[in-house]
Amino acid sequence: MPARQKVVVQPAKGGPGWDVVGPKGTTHHTAKAPAVEKGRQVAKAIPTPSQLVIKKADGKIQTEHTYQADPKKYKG
Repeated sequence: MPARQKVVVQPAKGGPGWDVVGPKGTTHHTAKAPAVEKGRQVAKAIPTPSQLVIKKADGKIQTEHTYQADPKKYKG
């Protein structure tokens, strides 16, 4: 089974706003909510297992979501 592809919603490095970093590049958004929605769309569109990582303004992970088949082989 292939490894999960990661999509990350994170604060923009060059200034205000939010970036969505995915396997096909980066998009920039002025607010977090549209960035999270775009990240969700990108992660769901990947045909292999994917993971959406949403970070807070300080760069720490806020939440993670897995789409398609989760490659974990254990409960929990």
